Amino acid sequence: MKPCRDGHCIAMYFFCDRDNDCGDWSDELNCTGLLPGSKMNCPPNTFHCEGQVCIPQNWVCDGMEDCSDARDELHCNKMNCPSNTFHCEGQVCIPQNWVCDGMEDCSDARDELHCNKTKVR
Repeated sequence: MKPCRDGHCIAMYFFCDRDNDCGDWSDELNCTGLLPGSKMNCPPNTFHCEGQVCIPQNWVCDGMEDCSDARDELHCNKMNCPSNTFHCEGQVCIPQNWVCDGMEDCSDARDELHCNKTKVR
């Protein structure tokens, strides 16, 4: 057994099988094993980072660099939020300390994506 990003465990053979067994694609991240020069086909609803890495599509343009080369944050239509703030979708900036606080402050809940634990505001 091996843990998914959210902590629940699945059998090892479900990892890197190009199927969303964890529910957040964390079982398909950082998978290797393709022959050199072959192109990786990412599962549906994922984004292909450099190399052999696929990330969930909703991690693209979320304000966090999930690809090693930050290509998931390139070509994003973003407004400039002041420092110590977080950019939500649209023209909304929220205080940085509202990110990962267990409350969805952005209309698309991007402020609660990629959070390891919940804190109380």
